[in-house]
Amino acid sequence: MSTPIRQLIASPYGPYKDEDVLTEFCKSVPSNVLKLHGVMLECGNRPIGLTQSEAEEPGYDRKRVSQYGVYFRGVLEIHSTKWLTAKAIARLNKDIHKRNVAYCRETESRVPSASPTLQQIYAVRGMRIKVIIQCAKHFTVGYLTSKEVPNGLRIHAKDRATDPSRLSPQYLGQYRALRIMHNLVRLHAQTVDVHGESNRALVDRTPEWFVELYQTFMAKTPAARKSRCMHDSSADSDIEPQTEGQLRAGKEHTLRYVSRAEIYSLLAQHAGWILYDQRKRRQGRLIDVDVWEDWVRRSRRARQEARGLDVWWSRDIVDPSTDDGGSSSDDGPPPGAPRRRKPQPKPEASKRQPRHAAPLFRRSSDEDQRMDEDAQEAAFMRTYDPDFSPPSSPPASPSSSDELLRPHTPPNPDIMRRIPAAFRHPPTIRADFTWSCPVAECPYAINMLGLTDDNCKTIPRECVHQLRRGGWRLRDPWVQHCFFRMVSLHYEAHLDDWDIVIRKEGKRTVIAWKNPRLHDPWPPGRPFPPADAKHPGLALKQEDD
Repeated sequence: MSTPIRQLIASPYGPYKDEDVLTEFCKSVPSNVLKLHGVMLECGNRPIGLTQSEAEEPGYDRKRVSQYGVYFRGVLEIHSTKWLTAKAIARLNKDIHKRNVAYCRETESRVPSASPTLQQIYAVRGMRIKVIIQCAKHFTVGYLTSKEVPNGLRIHAKDRATDPSRLSPQYLGQYRALRIMHNLVRLHAQTVDVHGESNRALVDRTPEWFVELYQTFMAKTPAARKSRCMHDSSADSDIEPQTEGQLRAGKEHTLRYVSRAEIYSLLAQHAGWILYDQRKRRQGRLIDVDVWEDWVRRSRRARQEARGLDVWWSRDIVDPSTDDGGSSSDDGPPPGAPRRRKPQPKPEASKRQPRHAAPLFRRSSDEDQRMDEDAQEAAFMRTYDPDFSPPSSPPASPSSSDELLRPHTPPNPDIMRRIPAAFRHPPTIRADFTWSCPVAECPYAINMLGLTDDNCKTIPRECVHQLRRGGWRLRDPWVQHCFFRMVSLHYEAHLDDWDIVIRKEGKRTVIAWKNPRLHDPWPPGRPFPPADAKHPGLALKQEDD
C-alpha cells in the first residue's frame, strides 16, 4: 500500500537556496506578493532580529552584519511547477521518494519501487508542495509602510520579496505603536472637522493625550465587538450569513477593560524608539520631540527606581486584569509611575531557580517553587519518567522494602497505545524557537519568541518578564525549566481528555485509567476497586442509578 499523497506533501521539503530552485515565473507583483511562513533571520549561523539587522535601528550590529551578511528562510507554497527549475524538480522527486520509503518502513508496508512525481501530484486538483527557501536579505525591510503589503512586513531578496507575518517582536511592536499613534491623530482630525474645532498642535500631543484618544477610539471599538476575524460561516451559528464574520444581534463580544496604566506602559516600552524615529524626520513629525524627551527621561527614571524596589513595570502578564469597566485603581497614577507588585526575586539575580514539576504531569506545590541549581540538573533527568515502560531487570541494589520486592504490574497496553510515543521523550525546540504539540490535529504551539498568555499559565511572573524581554539562551537552565513546564501542563490536559491519570504509589509511577469502571480491568480478571476507594490522584465518579 503506497503512502497517500496528502501525507507526502504535509510537511515542507528543503531547505534549498532560492537561486537553485526558483525560476523567473516565481516573483512578486503588486497584485500577488509571495508569502513566506515560519520566517527566521540568521547572521553568522545564529539567529538575529530586525532590531540588530536594520541599519536605521539604534541597536544595529554593523560589525556582525558586515562580516556575515543577513539571510532569511521560510516556507513557500509552490503554486505551479513552472516556479521550479529542472534541477529542483529532479531533486524534489528524489526527496519525495525518500520520504515515501521512510513512511512505508515506519508503517511496515511494502516499500514501493517508484513514488508519485511532481507532475502527478500537481495533476490532482488542490495538491501543492511546500519548500523551505533560504535567501540573502537585500535592501531594508518595510513594516506597515508598503503599498503592496500594507498590513505586513516586506523583505527584499535580490529580485524577490516575502511577506512574513512575524519576525522580531520588538521591531514589529515599535512600528505597530507608531501606526496606532498615526491612526489616533487621523481619527482626532476627523472628529475636530465635524465639530469645527481646531486641530491639536504638536506640543499638545503628549502621552496623556494619546492615552485619552486610545481610550476614546480604540479601547472598545464597535468593529471589534461586532465581528469575528477567524470564523467558519458554515458551522458558526453566531455569524450572519454572507457577512464575512459579522456577528448576529445579541452575540457581540464583551471586550476586556484596558486601563490607562497599561496604555502608558506600552507607550513607554517603545517611546525611546519613537523619539529616535521622529527626531530623524525634518518634516511630518507626529510629536514634539522636546515634550516626549522629557517624558522618556522621567519614565526611564521611574523604571529604574521600580526595579530597585522589585516593582514590575507594565501590565500583569500572567494574571491579566479582569476588571469589566468603570474606575480603576491604576487609572490615577501619572505617566511614568509604575504599579507596585509583590516583591519577587529575579531569575538572573538569584542562585535559586523556579522548579519544574517533577516527575512529569505532577503539579508542584506552592511552597516548592524554587530549588538549588545542583538539584536542578537532577530534576531534568526526572522530568520524563522512565516508568512509562516496565523495568527490564530488578533493582541493582537489594532492598528490604516489600514494595520494591513486589513484582511490578506491566502497564495497561490499551493506555500505552493511547499515549503518543512523543510523550515518553523530552520535547525539543526547533531552530526557529518553536514547538508544536505532537498529537494529531492539535493546534497548540509554543513560540519562545512570542509567548502567549495561554503558554505562561504556570510560569512564575519574573520568568515570563525575562523571557519576553530577551537576552536569554535556550541552554539556560531556567529557560529549559519554563519550556518543560509549559509542555507538561499541555500534556496533562491531553491525558485528562483521554481519561488517563499518572500518580505516585510509593516510589513507583503508575499509569492508570482515571475512571477504571469505564474500561476493561487490568490485569484481566482483577476486580474493580470499591466505589469509595481512596487513591491519590484518582477520583471515581458515583454513577446515578
